[in-house]
This record gives sequence, C-alpha cells and structure tokens, in this order.
Amino acid sequence: MTTTLTTLDVLYLSLAIGFGAIAIFVCVLLLRLSKTIGHVNKITEKIANITETLEEYIWQPIHFVQDTLKKMKK
Repeated sequence: MTTTLTTLDVLYLSLAIGFGAIAIFVCVLLLRLSKTIGHVNKITEKIANITETLEEYIWQPIHFVQDTLKKMKK
C-alpha cells in the first residue's frame, strides 16, 4: 500500500515548516532582545552612578558656595 501526497498535504507540510521557521526566528529575536535590554540596564546603572558622583562632588559644593555668597550679600 503506497500513499501519495496530494497538493493539500504539500500545502500543510509547507505551512508547518514555515510556521516552525517563524517560531524559531521569534525565539532567537526575543533572546537577542533580552540580552540587549540587559546591556541597556547595565549602562543605565553606570550612568546613574556617574550622575550621583557628579552631584556629590561637583554640584553640592557649587550650591554651597552659591548659598554662602547669597547669605554674605544680605
């Protein structure tokens, strides 16, 4: 007994292969996106640390001097 593939069987097979390829592509895309978001998160933390350091060592003394000068003018 031999079975032959009809055109409908070929259509179903090609659709299954296509959807499988799309699913694999989406999975790979999501993995790369999650890695990218992780890198962005690390960069954001570094920028936050830099801005805190700038605030602590540069802007606070400047504001202190400005406040002192304003008090001296009064």
